[in-house]
Amino acid sequence: MEGNSEVERQFEIEVMKSRIEIKEQALKNFGWELHDNVGQILSTARMQLNLLSLDVSDELKGSLDEVGDLIGSSLSQIRLISKTLSPDKIKGLGLLEAVRLEMERFNRLKFLDATLNIQGEEEELGERERLIMFRILQEYFSNVIGLAKATQLKVNFEYSKNSLTVVVSDNGIGFSSNSLSDGRWLENIGTRAELIGAKYSFKSQNLQGTQMILKYNI
Repeated sequence: MEGNSEVERQFEIEVMKSRIEIKEQALKNFGWELHDNVGQILSTARMQLNLLSLDVSDELKGSLDEVGDLIGSSLSQIRLISKTLSPDKIKGLGLLEAVRLEMERFNRLKFLDATLNIQGEEEELGERERLIMFRILQEYFSNVIGLAKATQLKVNFEYSKNSLTVVVSDNGIGFSSNSLSDGRWLENIGTRAELIGAKYSFKSQNLQGTQMILKYNI
């Protein structure tokens, strides 16, 4: 019986890995589409505006310049988003830098007030672990912005000897202990954490925010 249970467990892990690989490829493709295709279209539109502004009145030129600035801002956002979608770019950035970019984006777009605190000296994770840890945090961030109705997000990285503890908290609507199994995002976090042997826990109550503690041995 124990042998069969172990085989089943290994099969489940392989299924988890396959699902995550498929999702990562989809994110990579989407990031590429944003950066190369949509970005190219916006760049072309900006060039056309610049040409038009050469042969119009000063009043209209001012309006065209404003539109050009908006397109430029959109291009910058697309480049930033594509960085956090592409697995290859996350591996190159490092976990802390990738999270820092997310915090900056949340603040710039006024999604909420996001703060990042770092304790101890950074120790870099392996490529696979780095990517999965970041996806875990992204899952939490997506819930906070999309569902939790939070106005504040706090992320704390604490490095100690051979270990990393990440504490993420928000002031959103929270959830009751009875609903822990209902959220798909919670299931996704659990699946990813298990793949790298990370431990995680949640503290939450209705209308009192949520806290996630994520621990990983480096």
